[in-house]
Amino acid sequence: MNKIIKSLIILLFVGIITPLFFVNVDAGSGFDESIFNDANTYNLGVSLETDHFKFTFDKNNKNDNIVEEKPSVTFFTHGLSGKASDLSRRTGTSENIFGYSEYSILTALHNKVDSNIYLFSFTKEFEYELYKVEGDTNYTLTKINHITDASKHSLVCFNGYNTAESNDYIYSQFNIMASVVLNDLKELKGGILPKVNLIGHSRGGLTNMQYALDHPDLVDSIYSLNTPYFGTTIATIDFNTIYGDAIVYNEGIESIQDVDTYLSYYNRWNDNYDTLYKDIKCHAIGMYQNLELALYQLFYYTISTISFNEFSDYLIYSYLACLTRIFHYSLHVVEWFNGISRYMATEEGKKAFDKLYSELYFDETGEVLEFDGLVDLYSQLAQTDDYSYKGFNRVCYKLTIEDNREYPNTARGGIAVTHAAAPFISDAVEYIKNSIEL
Repeated sequence: MNKIIKSLIILLFVGIITPLFFVNVDAGSGFDESIFNDANTYNLGVSLETDHFKFTFDKNNKNDNIVEEKPSVTFFTHGLSGKASDLSRRTGTSENIFGYSEYSILTALHNKVDSNIYLFSFTKEFEYELYKVEGDTNYTLTKINHITDASKHSLVCFNGYNTAESNDYIYSQFNIMASVVLNDLKELKGGILPKVNLIGHSRGGLTNMQYALDHPDLVDSIYSLNTPYFGTTIATIDFNTIYGDAIVYNEGIESIQDVDTYLSYYNRWNDNYDTLYKDIKCHAIGMYQNLELALYQLFYYTISTISFNEFSDYLIYSYLACLTRIFHYSLHVVEWFNGISRYMATEEGKKAFDKLYSELYFDETGEVLEFDGLVDLYSQLAQTDDYSYKGFNRVCYKLTIEDNREYPNTARGGIAVTHAAAPFISDAVEYIKNSIEL
């Protein structure tokens, strides 16, 4: 009897307990780690956290995968709390609905080259739906299981799930998307991996940077629009003091503001630039505004929920423009900013507005703010007094009240700030269109 009991215990241990020590990362997610390494020239260390994958890069762990010479895929990546409509919002609606926009970078690139458009949308951390996007000026979405056409350039729009979460949480989804797409195309291309372009807005630029750091051979170019490479000015403010419950502090904001986090990307890039990343074409696009535009945006926000026709839109614009100028010239701007700084209720608020004040200067057009409403200009350009990403091309655009009247074309309806409008600003769209290789 004792022998039988011992045998049962051994069988129990071997058959049930032992496999737990060798469980694969697909146990809770449905994905095997091979999906990531089959779509890379390096074998990443992959571990499964509660709600995302964690990746470890080893520059000495290279595999035999081959990559094509020129890019045949472009990924579009939205930012914090965002979605795919932030880069292509359906024209004619104030809602954040993905669709055709004549002003979007997606439309510009689709017009530049014969291409297929896809929407890769996550419904949970490890679950997604893939759509083929068709139609010239009125998108229709057809659900598909795999990409089956490698004869055209692929324009793939990322649509994350629970997008206010941390950088690593969103990067996990992005890497799943990229790996699925590239493995599909790899099979169609006879085992050769596609090379990719990365276009990211706001925090999406950091997501793209995380991907480039782990996939140095796959990335041909990076284009970042208003990306907070070194944190943001506005997120340093005590939100509850200024906005009440209007803005909620979340894991995403914490990731963006965490010095150790954003310096880890910077150090990895600069320390390995000459050996791993020097062939990637990097473009940091930044925007800033004159003070009149900033004030206009504040006024506009108060009426942004009201729908107007084209003529009344113009009247509202004219009224707000006049009101802005009256308000602008009735204030001594420097004293106004100093007053706010002195009388903020919290130390955090004082520091934040001191920083805003430091970003105010004068040029030939008057007062200029070196930020886009959310991110200061030098963070957008991936350089500060102390840090500078190697190998970046940096371009910036100053916007005035005349440049940015059509707020129905902003990335998110109701958020009347330059930062939100960035992917639709014509100068930036033209810059990307003219310099990207497709």
